[in-house]
Amino acid sequence: MLVLSFRDLAASRAGAVTPGVMLSLGGAIGPAFDWNDPASLRDRLRSGAATYVGDQQTRAQLSGKSLCFLIHGFNVNRDRGYAGLGALAQELLGLGPSPVPGGVDGPPAAGADLVIPVLWPGDWWLPGVNYPFELADAHETAQRFAEFLAGPALRAASLSFVTHSMGARVALETLAQARWAAPTDALVLTAPAVDDDALDDPRYAPAVAAVRRIMVVSSVKDSVLRDAFPLGDRVEAALWRGEHSSSRALGAFGPRLKPGSPAAAKLRWFPIGPGDDYGHGDYVPGPWKTDEQPNGWTPKRARVGGFLRSAFSGGALQPIWPPEQPPG
Repeated sequence: MLVLSFRDLAASRAGAVTPGVMLSLGGAIGPAFDWNDPASLRDRLRSGAATYVGDQQTRAQLSGKSLCFLIHGFNVNRDRGYAGLGALAQELLGLGPSPVPGGVDGPPAAGADLVIPVLWPGDWWLPGVNYPFELADAHETAQRFAEFLAGPALRAASLSFVTHSMGARVALETLAQARWAAPTDALVLTAPAVDDDALDDPRYAPAVAAVRRIMVVSSVKDSVLRDAFPLGDRVEAALWRGEHSSSRALGAFGPRLKPGSPAAAKLRWFPIGPGDDYGHGDYVPGPWKTDEQPNGWTPKRARVGGFLRSAFSGGALQPIWPPEQPPG
């Protein structure tokens, strides 16, 4: 499995943004792989269980492939990022069965040859308080990510992105700087921590234009986005030039589009019903392993995994959950 990092790997949290480096976790990813032994990605690199992949080797592995990048959100440190997204990539790559009945067992998701976790330093240095200040890291990561996608190391057949929370900002800003030849198929935003009118934001117009399909998964029971996001959004708008605040998160209330919005024709919205009671942490596998929850797959997260598998099945979205609604 490959992991793409834009963070200082020497720091477990609150590290610096770095140019993109590709890592390999080796060929041992499978049903018996333990994402927590050892827990540290730095320890894996020191022991040789993980290795750096050079530009030439990266080019050879990515050339002609359909790539799906997984991007975590705010308050995710180095090791939780690679373990949580790694477990998700494992399932989507068909490298190990989900232990949860009705989960995402099956062959690799059609339409994605490689599923690659992406690490960036979007974690806290004061719990929750520094959220409005993380925009600088999101901006710089997006710039570095766009440079990587435009560079000689990448000659992919197609690109797709799956994000959680503030990872939506990284993906949208990366796509807005699109300068590469590979077509962008899908942008899947789960619990996106962006304004509900973000898809009509002029800054993201190139991103909307670049992608063929946009999918938004939201939950009104997400208390982080419903209750905490409005204050952080307003503070962020006050701190950063060009930012505005709708005080309503796309990941809680769904998309709000203008009449004639360019996003309307390619956007699909999948709101999770209040009865399912999905919170902000119920989307990505947690980086822990117990007898009851191997690889962090709770029943809620397994349903999201099943949704993501359907998102890439044959290049056409055919979800059985959650029910689709027209965007507002």
